[in-house]
Amino acid sequence: MESRVKETSKFEKWLCDKGMSARTANNYCRCVERTERVAQEIGLLDSALSALTISQLEIKISELIESEYLAEKNVNTHNLYKTALNKYFQYRVDTTLSNPCSSVCEKKYSEFPTLLVGLGGIGSKTVKKVNNYINGNDVEVFCIDSDVNDLFENASTTNTHALDLSCKTSVADALTYITGAREWFPRNTILLSKTIASGAGQVRAVSRLLYEISLLKGSFNPLIEVALKLANKAVTYNCGLRINIVTSLFGGTGAGIFLQIAMLLRKRIALVYPNLNVKIQGEFVMPGLVNLSHSAAEICNMEALAYASLKELNAINSFVYDNGNPVELVYDKEQKEKIIDCIPYDYCFIYDASGTTNGFSEIDKVANKIYERLFGLSSNLLNEAFISQLRTCKRKKSVNLYGIVDCEKIDSESIYDSRICSQAFNYSDDSDDRIIALCSKSPITAMDLNSTTSIHVVSDINNSYEGITVLEVVFAKRIDSFEKLKSKGGKYYTSYKHLVDESGYRITPHLNVNWHIQMADIDGAVTERPFENSIDLNKEKLSFSENEVMRSPFVFISYSSKEIEIANQTKLVLENNGIPCWMAPQSIPAGSDYATEIPSAITDCCAVVLLLSKASQESNWVPKEVGIAIGKGKMVIPFKIDDAIINDTFNFYLTNNQRIEAYNRMTDAYKELVKRLKSVISK
Repeated sequence: MESRVKETSKFEKWLCDKGMSARTANNYCRCVERTERVAQEIGLLDSALSALTISQLEIKISELIESEYLAEKNVNTHNLYKTALNKYFQYRVDTTLSNPCSSVCEKKYSEFPTLLVGLGGIGSKTVKKVNNYINGNDVEVFCIDSDVNDLFENASTTNTHALDLSCKTSVADALTYITGAREWFPRNTILLSKTIASGAGQVRAVSRLLYEISLLKGSFNPLIEVALKLANKAVTYNCGLRINIVTSLFGGTGAGIFLQIAMLLRKRIALVYPNLNVKIQGEFVMPGLVNLSHSAAEICNMEALAYASLKELNAINSFVYDNGNPVELVYDKEQKEKIIDCIPYDYCFIYDASGTTNGFSEIDKVANKIYERLFGLSSNLLNEAFISQLRTCKRKKSVNLYGIVDCEKIDSESIYDSRICSQAFNYSDDSDDRIIALCSKSPITAMDLNSTTSIHVVSDINNSYEGITVLEVVFAKRIDSFEKLKSKGGKYYTSYKHLVDESGYRITPHLNVNWHIQMADIDGAVTERPFENSIDLNKEKLSFSENEVMRSPFVFISYSSKEIEIANQTKLVLENNGIPCWMAPQSIPAGSDYATEIPSAITDCCAVVLLLSKASQESNWVPKEVGIAIGKGKMVIPFKIDDAIINDTFNFYLTNNQRIEAYNRMTDAYKELVKRLKSVISK
């Protein structure tokens, strides 16, 4: 009783400090007290509201507002109680985030213990670059990847750790280790023979498989230990713990495990420190950041991966906040219940194409933005404004909110020289809320910085800095701003079902089996419908025997190693159109002999696609492969990719084979190739 009175007194004082009259503040306090008492009496609440964590309180207040107890009251009274409960939540957020342990916080936000986790190649390289800027002792960095070659390049300092997810076995063998994996793993013949020691290859299902194998092996124990060490420091300092997970959403590794890693860390820390304020933020790199260096087919696949990842994150938020369709996710071997009961990420930031690099790589720019937001001169100021503005957003939506970060340092003392401010105040044509944090040696008064209601400006003085640092967060972006991703047909994806239909094995749902079939569209625009001819995975168990793999038709790609990029592009185009491919070296199991595997694959294939060029004619392997194919009676389709003259040997081999001229007409040539191969496979 005494603790409740004390909490009420603090809440009332907070309301009055916010400019509310004593009478109104007292009414709100009485509403919260009465709701808490009745909720406990009728079984809606097991403990005092003050005993709940922020995440628990947010969900519980939603339940109380929708409860029969409040629904029975008239509209005015219901609105009063609703406002009072929301004010109480704002009070708890305000006091907890700035003072999470109910005592004096010894650290500024920029000094909070921080765990930076990089997933995949881009994520690992980015967190390493962020770490290069930091001069603190309470930051730990984890690089997690399934490509061994990239991984250990990223672990070079005492606070940087490398976690290898690779597995020196084929996918087919790995599937035997994980119970139930055959229910969700795609049935793709070439994929099953893939050795998973050199990355997930933009296939999320491979990354998920490696994650679950790593769970069984205890590979994530070092990550958990470091997280708990930082959590203990946060308790000692009376502050919060920051976990920032950096990943691209268009690569196999990151897109395949970014949900699981966040849930694993959240749950394991909560077991030891249930009352600690842990904020997990996603730093998501989007396809636009790198798409200029990729083919159209590769871009299409990357956008599909990003779309699937964001859709699944929103599906979890929809269930947690809005009582949507239950979703399941395997993230821990100690997990008793697969249904998700909390959100993986408290907030997410999006990094997309940002125009000119001014001599810096895009990864450098992403790393700089993350550093400035977490550790820079304006980070403390920005965080205060961010928390204040964020709690005014409507969080109980079936879509997540995403932030966009920008930063710059200008040498002059004039705010007029700021690119960010000029764009925000003079050219902004949207209504998204923004925060602009300014830090300079002297007060900034050269511009009416508060003239736009959707822009919230905060400024600080730092005597050690010459010039002005500008840090901006557009924090109310919604998912629909980023999911306008085009499918292979040039149209936008209309639903997750559309995505799976178009992308095949590369997009395998990570949530519970058939989730994407059962759910209503997350954004409320289109209702998902079951697949036509969908498989009941509870009745029909998938078989991945070696005999079945060999029976399925696939295409052998013959090419010169000098043209590996065109070969990879061709493979991607064919597989995206439902044509399985065999291509050395990735299709050759580890430790196997090329001289044995290549003839065997040619014998079993239904056709050979020859990337015909000057280089392939001069290759040591390609003439042998074509000779074997002709000898086995296989159809060879010459796909001519340059204007080289065909030599006598290949003229002899290809006398009766109709060529596809791809030089300077690659798009039309690919369409012709797909059409011919589908005709061959159908026979």
